[in-house]
Amino acid sequence: ALVTGLLCAEEVSFVVSLQVCCTKRGMIRIDFNRIEGDEMNFVRMCDIFENMATVLEGDIAGPKHPDSWLAVDGAPQLNPCPPFYPDQFVSLCNEFLDESGWTDSIYVAASIKGACLPPPNRAKMVALPVVHGVLQCTVCKMILSSSYEISRYGVFVLSLFNRADALAVKFDKTVSDTIHDMQATDAIPRMRDIARIAGNIMVPLPAAME
Repeated sequence: ALVTGLLCAEEVSFVVSLQVCCTKRGMIRIDFNRIEGDEMNFVRMCDIFENMATVLEGDIAGPKHPDSWLAVDGAPQLNPCPPFYPDQFVSLCNEFLDESGWTDSIYVAASIKGACLPPPNRAKMVALPVVHGVLQCTVCKMILSSSYEISRYGVFVLSLFNRADALAVKFDKTVSDTIHDMQATDAIPRMRDIARIAGNIMVPLPAAME
């Protein structure tokens, strides 16, 4: 079966194939083959699926298996994640914020998004004011980007944080409207769900301060 959708706010397509094992009675082999999309995100997804293999036992369409088991893009990293270096991350954010435009904004935005995926990294971002401040500015610029792909990345990053964490900043109405528009109009249902989560996290800026 061909599956197309969003994984970590990036479009991905892959084929899922089932094969009955000849050597073990009642066992089914499940293969995932990527057609397009980020390879690291895809491998991470497959690792999470393997860890959740017991969910696939029996009738996966039954009521005891909620649809949300496929929402793995915000799930914790299973394999050890690369070390988080705050100085390098701040430099990456500053690259994106640089108005000179000489960097590949899509690539830099994807790298920032990837660094925000592991929960330990997000905990450090919350704890370090210098990271917290530049990431707030970066997420705002990502959300307001003229590139819809980058805007998705920004909304996705915001959705990863709790309202009490570093990114629960007071965004102005332009950012709020962008998130709400994505929640209402994005062509992919999963992205609309992500935008809804981000909208609930966002703290509106008081009208008198806009």
